[in-house]
Amino acid sequence: MTYPDITSVLPQGVFSEIPSHGASFSNLRDVYLGTADDSNLSQDLLGKISESYETSSTSVYASCGGFLSLNLLNALVGKKVKSISFFDINKHSVEFSKSVVNLIKASNSVQDFIQNYFMISVGRIADRYFFTPTLQEDRDSMFSKNKEHYNEVSQLIFEAISKSPYDRDQLYINGFMHVGGCGVGRVSIYPEGKHYSTSNSLAVGDGWLKNDEVFLKMRDWLAATDINHFAIDIKDLITEPQDIVFASNIDVWTPFSCHGKVFP
Repeated sequence: MTYPDITSVLPQGVFSEIPSHGASFSNLRDVYLGTADDSNLSQDLLGKISESYETSSTSVYASCGGFLSLNLLNALVGKKVKSISFFDINKHSVEFSKSVVNLIKASNSVQDFIQNYFMISVGRIADRYFFTPTLQEDRDSMFSKNKEHYNEVSQLIFEAISKSPYDRDQLYINGFMHVGGCGVGRVSIYPEGKHYSTSNSLAVGDGWLKNDEVFLKMRDWLAATDINHFAIDIKDLITEPQDIVFASNIDVWTPFSCHGKVFP
């Protein structure tokens, strides 16, 4: 078997055609499929996050955009918290986040999660993962198997992923405004230091996807914690002084203030 032809990526799944539009923070096509942020967070920042934890009555609020919040949450793994609430102003991002959490809970290793997310067979040599040529009927089977973890919105997105071509290191997909816009974007296994406009990655090898031990600690912590998802503007969050808020780069787009400890 060989890898699929990536010279022409046709609209499939979600998109019958791709009209031009700018990022709106409200469209299905505005969902982030990974992260382009620096996933190798400094120990200083992670230490500050860990030290900010005060009590089991702490609630944690984490933005859904990209996967960076999971790397920040990694500093709190194992600590008892009142709840973890994933939030976003884009309701489609919230629905997608629900399914990503479901896939994490359903996966038994980093390799298993990558395969569940992309619906492509994944090989491993030493500590390096890569995509292996996979029959489309097998990808369709993985998609069908994972439907129990999807919802009406996320199923459309994962269908598009399941029908998109790939090579050894990355998936080629079109129509997502933060991954290629109206052209072809890329979602890689490993971070490439690119911008959202051209590519995202799962940032495997860093943070919560550093290795199986770290991944399983995150999985088990999420499974044991009360998880909520809210479609809400960060300015409307009701937080307490002991709470922790992972706001990503929201302050770049809109000023806000809230109680608790806020991290970018």
